[in-house]
Amino acid sequence: MITFKQKMSTRSLCVSILHLTSLSVRKTPRRPECKSNKLSVEHLTSTQLEADTRLLLHTIDATERRATSLSIHSPDTDVLVLALWRFASLCDETSVVVGTGDTRRSIPLRPLYDSLGGQLGAALPGFDAFTGCDQTGTICGKSKVSCRNTLSKAEQQVLKAFASLGSSAHVQDDVAMRLELNMCHLYAPSTHITTVKEMRWFLFSKKHWKECGTPCPDIPLPTSHGWVQDGNRLQAVPAILLPAPKAVFELIKCGWKGSCITMSCSCKNHSLKCTDMCGCFATKCENRNVEEDSIEGEDSDAEDLLSCL
Repeated sequence: MITFKQKMSTRSLCVSILHLTSLSVRKTPRRPECKSNKLSVEHLTSTQLEADTRLLLHTIDATERRATSLSIHSPDTDVLVLALWRFASLCDETSVVVGTGDTRRSIPLRPLYDSLGGQLGAALPGFDAFTGCDQTGTICGKSKVSCRNTLSKAEQQVLKAFASLGSSAHVQDDVAMRLELNMCHLYAPSTHITTVKEMRWFLFSKKHWKECGTPCPDIPLPTSHGWVQDGNRLQAVPAILLPAPKAVFELIKCGWKGSCITMSCSCKNHSLKCTDMCGCFATKCENRNVEEDSIEGEDSDAEDLLSCL
């Protein structure tokens, strides 16, 4: 089991406060020496285990201490989503710093927040979790861009449904109904289908219709594609696959810049395949699974949420 300290060892997690703290660093042959203003942070003692939410906790506190400029350093898209969601509680000059070395860049939040608007900004955390984040799996054959395009055309009731996710331990029936409707529109924008069960049957039938010119079409069995025989009826069953790759559960990722064929690659060392979470170059890495054809082809490629905001 990977400890919390080991998990955080490869991440850059900090909040720099400008015009508030006085921090100077002097490099010496032995080690750097830091001087701070010794602000008390006892009130920030928290039971939160996720560094993503703790970052926002400290950022909001810095704003309350009259910080005028904030930089949140984190490569996680979830942090960007949370920062946009809580931007009203942050100072105007807040940015998220992503990347390392020559690829490092600072993303100002104000232009993104203004372009999203209030309703879409409130729905952003629920949308990110629903369409795939660190703890949830992605939607089959659909990228963040496709999901974002569907959300931009959704009714206000759907946006309110996404915004309500996480407000209570139980999802209300009307919220589940609107999210199910959004899922149907994701796969068939102009459909009148309102349930995922009916959409599964529609997609299966669509596959059958395309074989109309074949005398003996090879039609896959429904029981091999998410259905179970219940007497004379077919019933949809929950997914039996893992919601995320095994590497995600074990919190292992590499940053190796070579071909990842030696034990220097932490994924290879643990008998795991490299994933999109790794810092290695996909064009050089030889420790990845061969990508299978998806339903939408190029549309299913993983894209950063930033590209669709």
